[in-house]
Amino acid sequence: MAYLDLDLKEIEVEYIAPHIVAGTERITLLLTVVRGARGKRKLLGEAFARTIYQPIVHFKVFDETSVESLFSRFLQQLIHRGYRPIQYRERDLDNRLSAWKPCDLSALDDTDLERGEKAGLDIGENFEDF
Repeated sequence: MAYLDLDLKEIEVEYIAPHIVAGTERITLLLTVVRGARGKRKLLGEAFARTIYQPIVHFKVFDETSVESLFSRFLQQLIHRGYRPIQYRERDLDNRLSAWKPCDLSALDDTDLERGEKAGLDIGENFEDF
């Protein structure tokens, strides 16, 4: 396995979630390199979503190749749990934040988001009929 070089310490993602009435929230993916069995190294990303409307949601992703693939897996987890990622920015080891960049969701499966949004609309439509 090649040496893993980590030049970022976190990625902050701005998202919309079904339980948020207006506006957006942010979640920070903390990045570290961990050593496994026999000295094997891999990337670990951990994030916690904390809002007053839901219990704490813990996101944990591992990858052995790159930050890009780890971040893609994290975005997929967000989508699976009903969060719609909008944009992100990175914090480097010198504590500098990059500019916001749009999240590219084109390569990800967003059927969970579509199903959740449709269910939310169906519920709202049913209540309006009464």
